[in-house]
Amino acid sequence: MFKKISAVLLIATLLSIGSLGFAAGDTFAATYYCDNDRAASMYPYCDNTYDGAWEKLLGYSGDANRDSRLTKGNSGAQYFWRFWNIQSGEYNLNVWLANYRFTNTCAEYAANTDAIHSCFDQNSAAWGWNSIWNKFITYGSPLVEVNAFNAPSSSSGTGADLVRIIQASTLSTTQEKAYHSNPEVASIQKKMLNAIDNYKDIQGSFRIKFANINQDERVDFMVSEDHAPGSYVKITPKNGTVKEHKSNGKTLIQLNHETKTLRKQTLAPVQKVQGPRHFTNQHGEPVYVHRQDPADAHAASKVTFPQNYAFWLKNPENKVVGHEKLLQRNVTVIEGKHDAYMSKKLGAVTYKMWVDTKTGVLLKLSGKDANGKEVYSIHVTDIKFDQGVDKTKFSTAEPLGWKNLSQNK
Repeated sequence: MFKKISAVLLIATLLSIGSLGFAAGDTFAATYYCDNDRAASMYPYCDNTYDGAWEKLLGYSGDANRDSRLTKGNSGAQYFWRFWNIQSGEYNLNVWLANYRFTNTCAEYAANTDAIHSCFDQNSAAWGWNSIWNKFITYGSPLVEVNAFNAPSSSSGTGADLVRIIQASTLSTTQEKAYHSNPEVASIQKKMLNAIDNYKDIQGSFRIKFANINQDERVDFMVSEDHAPGSYVKITPKNGTVKEHKSNGKTLIQLNHETKTLRKQTLAPVQKVQGPRHFTNQHGEPVYVHRQDPADAHAASKVTFPQNYAFWLKNPENKVVGHEKLLQRNVTVIEGKHDAYMSKKLGAVTYKMWVDTKTGVLLKLSGKDANGKEVYSIHVTDIKFDQGVDKTKFSTAEPLGWKNLSQNK
């Protein structure tokens, strides 16, 4: 499918990428591409560096130019895309995810111009272009990175492939919207994609298991999405190593209780999403537009703001199979089938999700293989909506005596 890319930038008109099975296809004020291990003749305005161990993957059909990079486990390895002498302005970031070995549930993306940070779930992300931020500021030579500081297990892989930065908040060429043709499925999908609009605060606990990466964690969370957003998330894996993530909406602090270390980052500024949340461009490439969470609920967002799972619902075979009560909430039950890509990645053929009908919050998820064995699950054990939260939990003050591993400290 993919051919070598020759990138040409046309400002304020359209971007075309020559002789491309894999093409841009969207019209933006300015768009810049950068692949991993780029050749100067292909991308004259960018280059790559990395630290840590990054395996070069070759021959995977989904990868741009048939190659990508992968690091395993919670290694802290970093991969960088440096753009040179581009137009200053506000950009958003899109990443190409199409390799089933990209499985980190919290791949951390950052940009040096704003020292911004975002945690993105590569494991459940749909095949295609996935937006990460809707806004960051660049002053001519931004450095974008992905790192593996927060992988859930040694089995998970953080992937690095083609990225693009786009100087626009709206897309001018779209062909297909995401929402399901069945209005009942579409209604739930829209709520899931905008769940943070449907409550002021939320708190609770859930257990998450994904066999493909040996993930088994309990997540406790407290999130506020009001005028002063923030979050507190505690992650306890099966081995008992506790990690905490606290956000006041502007800064995130991550605490590792085993090593007594912390990392502190500035969060990406929130920009309102314009236009459709999913579309297929004229070259047949799917594009998934993710909203940023003002509270940065991190690992809890799989429940509190389940956008990746909402994008699964584009499959026309998905259907509502019932309405039930779960945790004293009215839920809509949806059954669906995975596409070939997600099935290979997760080892599941079918899935079933229980979604809070009022808010779009995910209360339960189960995926099964061809033999009916459950291979992944999310199970909320308790949840409360709009009962007020303790915002002192959102403090990003550094504990005394802990080592700060932040690069931008």
